[in-house]
This record gives sequence, C-alpha cells and structure tokens, in this order.
Amino acid sequence: MRAFKISLSISMLLATMSFAASPALASGDSGQSLYAADCAMCHGNDGKGALQGVPDFTKPGGVLAQSDAILTHRILNGYKSPDAPMGMPPMKGQVNGHQVHEILEYMHNTFGVKAAPQKDGS
Repeated sequence: MRAFKISLSISMLLATMSFAASPALASGDSGQSLYAADCAMCHGNDGKGALQGVPDFTKPGGVLAQSDAILTHRILNGYKSPDAPMGMPPMKGQVNGHQVHEILEYMHNTFGVKAAPQKDGS
C-alpha cells in the first residue's frame, strides 16, 4: 500500500511539474483545447478523473455542479480536497479569466453537469 501511495505521489508530482512547465495558451484558444492542454492529464479526457482523489466531473451534484465563481476561484488559486493526496496547482498566470470561462463552458457542455446558480454576493 505504501508503494502505491509513493507511486501515486510521484505521478501527481510529475503531472504538476509538466503543467507548470507548459506555456500559457493564446487567449483565442477554445475551452476544449485549453482543457486538453492543462486539465485532461489529471482530470481525464472523459472528465472522470485520471488519478486517485481527482473528482469525477460527470457526477450529477458533484464538483462541476458548484457555481462558476467557486470553480473559477479554485482553478486560478488551486485547491486540495480533504481526501486527495495532492491538490490541483493554481493556474493563475497560465490562464486568464476569459480562458477559465471557456474551460468551464466546455466542461459543462461536454460532461453534462450545469453550474449552480450564482447567489447574490458571490
């Protein structure tokens, strides 16, 4: 079990390093190309999570059902779920607000989970 956790940690570290090394994408890139370049390695092309602890975006009522304001904050600033061995690195500096909007639009349309409505003050 310990060897599995070490292997998983190394895999996630390598994924984070390759993410951090990827160049910022052009502002005209589509949500699909942005997701493929910087999200799919950990979250999977199918949105079901490619690594242990990575959320399943296709799950009704799951992470992707949260408001886009919460998701945008987590994408730009990074996030670690309590049960995840490692967190998602912050993408601030890699993508801008418009690109995050494009990524979220692609994810909602592709994985079939709509965002929760924004509450006043969010």
